[in-house]
This record gives sequence, C-alpha cells and structure tokens, in this order.
Amino acid sequence: GLLIVDMNPVGAPDLKAMPVIYRVQLRAEADMTKACDFIYNLENADILFKIDKIDLSAKEGNPKLLKIEASILGISLT
Repeated sequence: GLLIVDMNPVGAPDLKAMPVIYRVQLRAEADMTKACDFIYNLENADILFKIDKIDLSAKEGNPKLLKIEASILGISLT
C-alpha cells in the first residue's frame, strides 16, 4: 500500500564510531492509513530505526494520497 518513489543513502557512515548511524532519504506515496502504519511499524521495529525528519503533504492531482519525504536513521550497535 506504500509506494517507495525514491530511497538513497545520505553520506557514508563512520564505521569507527559506536553506534554506527546509517542515514537514508526516502520519498514515498500512500494513503493516510498506510502512511501511519508505515511510521508506526518503523518506530516499533526490532531493528533500531528512527525517523529524523518527516514531511507529509497532499499529492498534487490526488488529494487522497500523501507525499512522504523522510530522513530515516538506522542504528547499528555492532
């Protein structure tokens, strides 16, 4: 139900630091229910993810869909 339009890494992680933080820029589209499910499941995943920034706006031409732009952090403790 969530369409990922674009997903790219942002910079290279510092592998010597602890924890290692991976940054991803995500652009997606979804209706309100699927967008909320995605955010909830990401924040409550067994893997350490954190939404750093998120921007939700109505998609042009289809107000039932949301345009999602987010900066997501993946955190590795190993």
